[in-house]
Amino acid sequence: MPIVSFMGRVLPSPVQISFTDIPKVHWQWPEEHIAIDFTLLIEKSHVKVDCKLDKYKDEYMVELHRRAFDLARACANVAAFATGYGIYVIFEQFVLQDGTVTQLMFTSSPGIVAECTAFKMNAVAAEEKKVMEQILMLVMGDPALFMLLNDLIQCLYVPHVTPVNCGRVMDGLRKLIAPGDPKKAWPLFRNEMHVDEAYTKLVSDNSTEHRHGGHLRIDGPTTTEILKRTWIVMNRFLEFRKRGNKPLPVAEFPVLHG
Repeated sequence: MPIVSFMGRVLPSPVQISFTDIPKVHWQWPEEHIAIDFTLLIEKSHVKVDCKLDKYKDEYMVELHRRAFDLARACANVAAFATGYGIYVIFEQFVLQDGTVTQLMFTSSPGIVAECTAFKMNAVAAEEKKVMEQILMLVMGDPALFMLLNDLIQCLYVPHVTPVNCGRVMDGLRKLIAPGDPKKAWPLFRNEMHVDEAYTKLVSDNSTEHRHGGHLRIDGPTTTEILKRTWIVMNRFLEFRKRGNKPLPVAEFPVLHG
């Protein structure tokens, strides 16, 4: 049976976390009809998670990462609770069954990245540099916006947080534009962002159960769509702020329907 592994660390490095005899975890992947055994080792803050499964395909890696990362974080959180240290886990390498080592870089789909039009990274032209400086000042100068952007970016590297984080981001952006009574504020927000009610409700409705402590499984395509819609609204909000809170031109930002 093939074995693939995730390698990583517990940070910050001065905190040395070790476990002995972490129980093995057996999981049945119902959609693929395969069994997976996870074996965890955390020694002096070095983390290794072996995944032994009936068969391996490259497309399995994302789901394996999600499960392995959850298990490693569970162990780290137990240690954090006992010690009071604010520690966290990162995975840096993925080892295939033939020993090939791949450096891990988790990102969103290229389609989502393309939705960032408010500024350009590595700006060259003087005007582009000015816009980048403006965006940085907007985010650094507004704690609420900083926290909302942090919630959104966390969706890229922490499994399972997309529904609740995106729900919080959407609601938070609404409050920045239209504080007050939500029944009156949501239409104002959607009007400024040029999106209809169904567009934002996909995000908010799927976050409700998670925000109240229920962690229901949401399928991958829906999760991806939730992230994409929130990404687009965040970009439109940055465009709105960048333009001095002036209405966005419909020709550039057509109304999006859910």
